[in-house]
Amino acid sequence: MTRRQQLPPHLATASFTVAEARSAGVTASRLEAADLVVPSRGIRIPGV
Repeated sequence: MTRRQQLPPHLATASFTVAEARSAGVTASRLEAADLVVPSRGIRIPGV
């Protein structure tokens, strides 16, 4: 089993857009991880 990639620090503490994350180098598969809440299309919230 592989370890999950850490989010960049500026994305790890507040909601962010998928576009912001992709610009910061976050992979599409990381954006689908179970530790990110998806309240709306294109929005992610870490740490739930």
